[in-house]
Amino acid sequence: RDVVAVMEEIVHYVNTEVVDRLLLGVEPNPLNTPYTFDYSLWRQTAVMSFILCAGAVLTYFPVCTASYLHSFVIFKKKYFPKGYHIEPGQIWAEISLSTRSMFIMALLTVPLELLTLYGYTQVYYNIEDHSLLYFYLSPVLFLLFTDMNIYWIHRWLHWGPAYKYLHKAHHDFREVTPFSALA
Repeated sequence: RDVVAVMEEIVHYVNTEVVDRLLLGVEPNPLNTPYTFDYSLWRQTAVMSFILCAGAVLTYFPVCTASYLHSFVIFKKKYFPKGYHIEPGQIWAEISLSTRSMFIMALLTVPLELLTLYGYTQVYYNIEDHSLLYFYLSPVLFLLFTDMNIYWIHRWLHWGPAYKYLHKAHHDFREVTPFSALA
């Protein structure tokens, strides 16, 4: 199965089992299949937001917890020979800020996902559509492009009003833990 088919099935499952049954309390329309559906843009936006947020949460907590246990518990003497000081309540504050940031980042990502879903991007799913050089070069170019954008967004977040209202809380933590990764 290709990537598009898997994503279509995930979107269909969320639409029928989460949105229809749990949120709306209705039986799913049996005519809607992963490939033939007629959902409004608002509903597609909500479903995509849910999927992105769920994916972020399901990734953030296990990875940050494992990293915290590794660095701050199991190997703390190796990584912090002089010790470290975490303020009382700091980890919960980092989790709270990171969790809010996850939802904001997911909402900012939804338009790009919808453009891809509707075929308005250059995303391709068949390796034979381009050369092998392009296939191997794509991840490198993607990482360079993404890193460059993150750098410039972060620079913008250090500008006056953006810093004050959006980014200052990120710098309030003196010694950070993995839970501040998305803060």
